[in-house]
Amino acid sequence: MYYSAIGLLAALILLVENLDILAFGNKEFMTPSWTVYRRFLIAILVYYLTDIHLINFSTCTVFGLFYPHRAR
Repeated sequence: MYYSAIGLLAALILLVENLDILAFGNKEFMTPSWTVYRRFLIAILVYYLTDIHLINFSTCTVFGLFYPHRAR
């Protein structure tokens, strides 16, 4: 469970630190280099979010934040 909390904290820090870059309405960051960096940040954010809600399809159990609430 602590592992998921760290991932959630990392995702929140990424959003807070890079909110101006991730906001699509800002004309200052519309150059091609910033677009590539924005896509990189979105990929990292998607990784964090999938890491928080990691699902094991073979046993149909949900790890991460839902691990303590699993069916026994």
